[in-house]
Order: sequence, then C-alpha cells, then structure tokens
Amino acid sequence: MAAVQAGRWEPGLSRAASPAELAPAGSMEGTLSRAASPAELAPAGSEEEAPHEINKGPLTTSDHIPIILDISTSPIPIPVPKSFAFNRTDWDAFDGDESLQMADLPDVSRATLDDIDAALDSWMSTVKLAADRHIPKTAHKTPAYCTPSRLTQMTRIQFQALRAQAGIAGWIYDNYRRYIHLRLTLQDARRVESRQSWGSALARLSASHRDPKVFWRAVKRLSGRATNKDTYLVDTNGLKHHSDVDKARLHTSVWETVYRDDFDDDDNDIVLDYMTENLRRSTPYESADTTRIRGTSELDSLISSGELRGLLRHSRSTCPGVSGINKRLLCDFLEDRTARIKVGTQVGPTFPLETGVPQGSVLSPTLYVLYTSDCPSSVAGMNVLYADDVSQVVFHPGRSSAMLNARTEREVARISAFEEEWRIKTNLVKFSVIPMATQNPPPLMVDGRVVDFQASGTVLGLQVSSRGYVSHVTSRVRRAKSALFTLYRFRDLDAGLKLHLVKALVLPVLTYPPIPLHALSRTAISKLQRVQNAALRFVVNHRWDDFVTMESLHESVDLPAINVRLHHMASQVWLRMQEEDWEQFLVLQELSDAAPDRSHGWFPRSLRALRDDPDPAPRYS
Repeated sequence: MAAVQAGRWEPGLSRAASPAELAPAGSMEGTLSRAASPAELAPAGSEEEAPHEINKGPLTTSDHIPIILDISTSPIPIPVPKSFAFNRTDWDAFDGDESLQMADLPDVSRATLDDIDAALDSWMSTVKLAADRHIPKTAHKTPAYCTPSRLTQMTRIQFQALRAQAGIAGWIYDNYRRYIHLRLTLQDARRVESRQSWGSALARLSASHRDPKVFWRAVKRLSGRATNKDTYLVDTNGLKHHSDVDKARLHTSVWETVYRDDFDDDDNDIVLDYMTENLRRSTPYESADTTRIRGTSELDSLISSGELRGLLRHSRSTCPGVSGINKRLLCDFLEDRTARIKVGTQVGPTFPLETGVPQGSVLSPTLYVLYTSDCPSSVAGMNVLYADDVSQVVFHPGRSSAMLNARTEREVARISAFEEEWRIKTNLVKFSVIPMATQNPPPLMVDGRVVDFQASGTVLGLQVSSRGYVSHVTSRVRRAKSALFTLYRFRDLDAGLKLHLVKALVLPVLTYPPIPLHALSRTAISKLQRVQNAALRFVVNHRWDDFVTMESLHESVDLPAINVRLHHMASQVWLRMQEEDWEQFLVLQELSDAAPDRSHGWFPRSLRALRDDPDPAPRYS
C-alpha cells in the first residue's frame, strides 16, 4: 500500500489507474497530525527491472488522496526452451512407431494448394507427436553475457539510430565518420566489459574449484567443449538402459563373472614345474655367492661389492631370494581384492577379484615388467617395450623385400612363441605391420597366415605411416587449431591469462613428441609454427592493421619459436637418457656412430639433426 499525492504520481502507477477512479473524495486542505507530509512516497523495488503486478483498489478519504494498490515483487521465472536430446534417443523405437507409417495419407499429386497445405500440416503434426514420444528433451541454460553499462547502451542507441538514418537518407561524410567512431568505441567498450566479466568468472572458478582437474573441466564447460554423450546398454533380455545406475549394475554383473576363479590348476602346475626346475636359483645360501646373483647380465656374471652390500642389506636372511616383508606385501596385493564400477557419478557395489592383477597401482606395471623381463631380444632389429606395449623395428641392409619379410616373420614369430608360452594374448585390433618406405611389399607370412600391411599406425601417440610422419603433423595441427578455436570466446581476457591457457591447451598438442618432430623438414615445422603464430595473435589481440612482426610478438610474451622449443625439448630427452644410462640410448648411439651421415628423408634421425644444428636459428613462418 502506498499514498501518492495528487499531481505527483509515478508514471507506471498513473498508467495503471484511470482518471475517473482518481477523482477527489475528500478535502485536501488540512493534514492529520500523524500524517507524513509531503507524501512523496512511491512504490519501487530494489531493482528497476523487478517484475511487479498492480491491482487497482477502492479510493478512501484521508488528508491525501491515497491509491490502494496490491504490489507483488515476487520473481517470475523465465522458462528455458527445451531442445531435443538426440544423443539419448531410442531410434529403434522411433523407427518402429506405427504412426509414422502414414499409409492413409491422401494423394496430393493433383490436389489444390489448400489440400497440399492441409496434408503437409497433418504430416508435420504426426512427425512432431512421434518425436515428442521417443526423443527426450532437455533444457540448456546458456550463461548470461556481461550486462552492458549505461554508457555502452547509449552508444549503441546512437550507433543504431545513425545506421537507420543512413538506410533512409543515405550516407554523408560527417555521418559516416561518426558511424566509424561509434563502432570502434562500442567494440572497445564491449571488449573491456567482456574482459572484466570473464576475468571475474575465472576468478570465481579458481576460488571455488581448488582441484585443477575440476577447474579445467569447468573452463571447458564455459568454452563450449564439454560434451556429455549419453548412450545406452542392452542387457541379455534386449532391454535398453540409459541411467548411470543401470549401467553400473550391468557392468558389475559382467565383470564379476570375468574375474571369477574357474578353479583351473593348470597355471599353478606350470608355475610349480618351473620353480622346481629352477630351485637352485631361489634357494638361499648361508653365505652369499657373488656369481649367483642375477642383475641385468647373465647368471654367472660378477657384480660389484656395492651392489652386493645393497642386496644383503635389503634381503636379510633370505638372500638372494625374496625377503619376508616383500612376500607379505605381494600376497596382500593379490589376495582379498575387490573392485567397484563407476559410471558417470554413480558407483556400483563392490565385487571380489579372484583372478588378474589390480590396475591403477604402481606395483602392477612393475610386476608385468618382471613377468616379461625374459622377453627374447631382437636379432635383426630392435624391440621397444613400454609396459604392455611392444614395438618391433626390423632392419635389413639390403634391398631385397623378400629377405626383409623373412626377417620380419622370424621376429614376429619369436614374440608370438613367448606370448603363447606365458599365456599372453595380443590385442589383434591394435596389431599392425607398417612397411617403412616400401611400396607394394610382398605378402608377409606369420605362422602360415598372411598378415595384411597397414598404411599407418600409432605408437604412444605418434602416428607413423609408410611415408614418414606427415600424417602426425597434420593431426597435431588439426587438434591444436580445434583447441585454439574453443579459446576464442576468451579473447577479451587479460593477456597473461590467455597466454596461460595457450601454454596449457595448445602448445603441448603441437610439441608432442619432440622426437622426431624437431628433425622434420622446414615445411612440416612451418605448419606447426603457423598455429603458434595464430595463438600469439589471439593472446595479444593482434589486429590486421597492427604492423608488428612475429619475432616481436614472440619476444613480448617470452616464447621461443616452435623449432627452437622442439630442439631444446629433444636435447633434454637425449641428455636424460644418457645420464640415466638407458640401454636403449646405447643401442641408438651405436647405430648412429655406425653410419653418422646417413639419414632417410621421410624418417630423419634425431641425433644427426642435433649434431648438425646444435643452435638452430628461430623461424617464425
């Protein structure tokens, strides 16, 4: 309720009441002793845009002419329009909907336009009803953009009015100059407001999300890269399950049968027979024998006194076998184990693991490396072992493709025999044979079966093809451009924040792996450099009319050229391998020393590139 003096009504209230209802109903000369005078109170909320609802009330007599109003400032929710969630659609049920058959539609080939429109409306309504039945809907609430200031709104009004006037009367010189000035002013104002808005948004995210993983997930959601593809699982009865609870339950029911003990003792018999044959290698002696301790060399080789003291210190009375505490740790690691399946945010019940080795533990890859430590070495090449991944590189000094295939067949058969002996199964989906720099090679036979060649493959993220690493560079450029494109909405952030985003999301994509990327041709490096140049222009808000060289841009943000960065990273990798005395480094060093000046154009040698150009000049194009 509010009292408003006659002649001083608020505009919103004066429009709500008609003049006939505001006729004087009493004297306006005197005032009551307890009345507020002058009565200039008017209803207003704390926000000018607060939705309100006004209802007219009856007039009463008082020292002022009051207007009895019921004012409600409760917020009115604005519904978010729902859209179809096609990723959660049961398309089989949609295709099987009988209403979509529409066999009773009339023939409109000779009908009038009204009949065609009526038939089209009927068809559209039928399809919409079927879509509403089978395609779920979801409401995506887009984050509100930064609210423009009062000055920005006035500038926008002037800009739009000037453009509308030019559309009617045409442009004159003064109006066009003012139009350009208003456009640049409006762009600068919105850039500043957007920078402040997104800066405060990231500051709130960093304050509320201390976990870096959660923080970057929120940043991806803001940048529009968060994707939640919801699929369904089909059980044995043909029923489809979409929720995370049902998916976790189905996964649990399947995996608990996989890791169930089948009480097959053949494996135990094999292990016991092997231990019986090699009992002399595990029986402890009262005094240590330096010729029996096996390190990285043969059984009968000597070890240093320092290594012997270390073994005695850690093995105690069971030397040279496994100590008691290590046995207890190993047994505790393999017994009474359980697992849980997590789908989305839903965690399923625990179920026992009666077989297999637990994943996600530091001890798991260590045990696997120990289990495969006696993997046969390559005779005609090199075996690159990384956990459970094996890459075989086979060499042949001649030009005979048949001889190269024969060597490859022997090397593959050697690994296959080892896997069959120790019951290791190769994933045939990931198995591929790539002929390096060879066109139309003869068929490759392994165990009497023809193995198809692959044009390309992936080794630890490095795409290798028979023609070199061109496909890897193309893939890196495409992924880096995609990551940079998602950052463009943050173009108005502070330069330091944008540089941090580029270093975290774009540059690692361009520089993996530094070996052999640093040794590639100038053309390949230029493709990577162009993406880095685009990222720097995004960081410093470089415009087309800013005549600044790329060298000065790199110096302003203290970022080296991509060829210098790759050269430094590759040097650090080789230095670490040398300092840690890797066996792989010694083999590669011997190969490099045997032919220091030889290198293939498609497969350049890293050590030769580092030796020929130890301090490369930066290239910015």
